[in-house]
Amino acid sequence: MSKASPDIRILLEKAAKAAGYTLDFQAGEAKLVTDGIPSRAWRPHLDDGDSRRLEVRMSMWVEVSTLESCAQASGFQLCSEYHKGDKEGATRMVVLRAAAAAWQGMP
Repeated sequence: MSKASPDIRILLEKAAKAAGYTLDFQAGEAKLVTDGIPSRAWRPHLDDGDSRRLEVRMSMWVEVSTLESCAQASGFQLCSEYHKGDKEGATRMVVLRAAAAAWQGMP
């Protein structure tokens, strides 16, 4: 179990809303709510599968170059996640940030 920092929690909440998910935070960890019951952990910033499902659900465009990862969702593009030695981690974060930005831009 991994406790989400306050900044990550805000990104998780916004991204979940943009993707149509409902979350419940138990002991600081985001859990997807299914049929009104918190089910499994949702960690798109740490888990490749959760990140990929978010990317697909939001119909994102994602590009990974030598230095950075870029993502676009609902017309918002983020290209500020430099790899800093962790290409996969940077890509997961740019997907989460793009989904959160899309939520902020939704009517």
